[in-house]
Amino acid sequence: MFLRTNLSTPDLQTATMAGRIPTQAQSPPSQRKARDELWEPYRALENDLNRFSSTKSDKTIIVRQFLLPFLERWKGKCSREIAPEDLEKRVRLLHKWWMALLAQARTRSSQYMPGAERPFYMEAISAIMSRPEWRMAPSSFAPLSAKESLSTKSASSDSLSSASSGFSIHTAVQHNIKSLYSTAIYDSLAFVVEKMGYRTASPALVTFGGKVIAYAFFFCNGVPEMLVHLWNLPSALVRRVLPEFGVGRSADMRDMSDAIVGEFPEALHCLGFCSFVQMLRLLRQQPKVPVCAVGIDWRGPWLSRWCGRESDLVYVFFKHYHILMYDYLPPSPSPVARICAPGYVPVLVQISALVDGTIGKQPGQQTETAATTFEDLLNASAALPLTPKVNTRGGMAENPLIILLQDVLLNQDFPPECRTAFADSFIRLLKLSVRRTQRYDSNACFQLCELLEEVLQVMTEVDRTGHGDHFDWDFWFEVLNTMLAVENNMTELRVISFVYTIWDTLVKSEERKRKWCMEWLLSDAIWERFFYHWCPMVRAYFQRLVCWRIARYRSGTCPIDAAIYGRMLALLDVGFKCHTRLLEDKGFSSTAPCFPAPSRRLVILKNDPPVSPQGVLLDGIIPTTPMGPKLNSTGAPTFAAILQQQEQAREEEGYGINKRWSQLRSALGFKTSPAGNASEDTTSSPKSSRLSTSSISSTASDDAPTTAPPPASFKFSLEWMEHRMMGREQKLTPSRLPKAAQAYFESLKNEERPSEELIGAISPKYLTYVGRSLAEWRLIVLEHENFINRRREEGRPTDNDVETPTLGVDSVRKF
Repeated sequence: MFLRTNLSTPDLQTATMAGRIPTQAQSPPSQRKARDELWEPYRALENDLNRFSSTKSDKTIIVRQFLLPFLERWKGKCSREIAPEDLEKRVRLLHKWWMALLAQARTRSSQYMPGAERPFYMEAISAIMSRPEWRMAPSSFAPLSAKESLSTKSASSDSLSSASSGFSIHTAVQHNIKSLYSTAIYDSLAFVVEKMGYRTASPALVTFGGKVIAYAFFFCNGVPEMLVHLWNLPSALVRRVLPEFGVGRSADMRDMSDAIVGEFPEALHCLGFCSFVQMLRLLRQQPKVPVCAVGIDWRGPWLSRWCGRESDLVYVFFKHYHILMYDYLPPSPSPVARICAPGYVPVLVQISALVDGTIGKQPGQQTETAATTFEDLLNASAALPLTPKVNTRGGMAENPLIILLQDVLLNQDFPPECRTAFADSFIRLLKLSVRRTQRYDSNACFQLCELLEEVLQVMTEVDRTGHGDHFDWDFWFEVLNTMLAVENNMTELRVISFVYTIWDTLVKSEERKRKWCMEWLLSDAIWERFFYHWCPMVRAYFQRLVCWRIARYRSGTCPIDAAIYGRMLALLDVGFKCHTRLLEDKGFSSTAPCFPAPSRRLVILKNDPPVSPQGVLLDGIIPTTPMGPKLNSTGAPTFAAILQQQEQAREEEGYGINKRWSQLRSALGFKTSPAGNASEDTTSSPKSSRLSTSSISSTASDDAPTTAPPPASFKFSLEWMEHRMMGREQKLTPSRLPKAAQAYFESLKNEERPSEELIGAISPKYLTYVGRSLAEWRLIVLEHENFINRRREEGRPTDNDVETPTLGVDSVRKF
């Protein structure tokens, strides 16, 4: 095909549709072009195709070493001045490769192609499908930018007759290219629908299938109506979605729709939006099965994947739909103009349904235990090591909606207007789902906070690139207030944890920090309700939010910090005065700090990767892994623990027997020796941990590295604790802020300090827990200071570099 031959040879006439298309010798002089600049690469690719067809064992090697590098090197590159004959040569060669790869991918026998090699074939087909040769002007498949450049060039032509002749040649070639393209996509769609009906599908197959369906949605007649009909979209959801984008139920947008729909491929014209009634009529209409897709089982097992269940197929489709849609939209379209895009309203309605399902999803119950018990030994599955789940659908960070949001918004290859519009549409749909969520549904509120954390993290990255602030903080401020008005403890904990998690993003705006601190968190109503809350767990969470976030001093503070610290000291002073007044009037005000949960306390642990649980009895039945060095209160291995681990390796037998008997006594509930008690959980007592290792750390200080250790990750975890200091009455002194914040506030001159506010007495219904709350606050402040001091001793340069532990609710829900 790409060999040098005479222009009148039969081979070239065959390549030009058997002489129906004029050859270059018959073309007008103005249409005669130079030789194709990619003639050599395509000629080599044709030779590779011949080798691929003739061999049986090295097909994958040819694809990996020749075809994929070619597609990657010339990705998105196509000669603008290419002659129609050369364009058709390219397309026919690409079509031959496409059909050969698809036929090989259909092979069921592992003898010809192992399963590990199929992703290379699908990657090659995907790259061929995206080649610009398929959609060059004047084809109706061509993007809007290519059509505009062609019209500008045609307007400047000197000869009307030559331009007309050249246009007819291009039109004839493009007609045949469109036929080849649509037929190949139909065949690929049939392959995808068949494979998606299987019980399992690899991620590569799902990614390939979503892209093929998106291209079939745009370029195959009859496919878009069928795919939209399979979603079975409810009319009530359409009524809710349209007003969110500024389109009323009685709006008639026919003129705008005609201008926008005309730029899209003909297959999509039937899905253009004109009015609400027209869209409902379209969704209720039974579509006809496309003639070229009669053999496709549209309502087969693949349907659940297409509707967004059990797979990410539809989410990959959403991604490529938006990429293709912006090829045909005018620059910077308004939200109302985007609504007119063919198929956009059904896509928005389906995304809204998936968002509703994500928020209303019931959390899965975790039945696995962290340690092996005697009952577990009776189960055969307990003999296998318990490995952490990988890529589970439970975590919100792995939710397909979040992955879709990341793929679109954080991909720099996408046009900026596409990313901006998608972010705007997603936030609108998220608000729509929030408005219909019941405030008394604690599970829905929990899922909403989980989703918001991930969405805000992605939106922060988008805003950092300068594409605007898409997160409506005032709206979400009202949402959080509404959730707290329910007075459900689990909802309260999740809202506090949410504010704690997003704090760094929240306080980037000084005005926003003032509003959320002074008008909400430090207001009289919120402070009294949560700082003196009747539930110890809620008190523990709120006080850690105040201590670690609001009262955390960092260099380079903004002017509002002085007012915030002054307000906090005033609120603490009022609480202490109420406590002393209770002692004077009633003679009693309990100052015994409470556990957040019975015999459990929130402690700071390092986020280590999960390991298999250690076996206690019957070695060899439950495989065990070697224990790592013991960790101190910050999660870092102590020097004494490292020495102890080395001694363990030398004295494995004697020490191992004693250790097993010690673990047996612990498992059966017998009392351990005093020495064992003294070396228990070092995370619960930072002071004792520091004293026990002071002699060793002093001798090893000379060998300590001078460079700062890399930042680590810590978390608050609800762990079992003994009744040592908790539950005892304490003698209270006036409450204070953490040391750094207190020192900063006291260093301010009188004129720099905020004027003292008149704060009324605490409401009588909260007086019962005033003493306990102040005692718990004192312990939390000490915990905060000890952690910072410990991390500074371990090499963190400044207080600003000390990590902030995360505050989640997973351990609380598990308990």
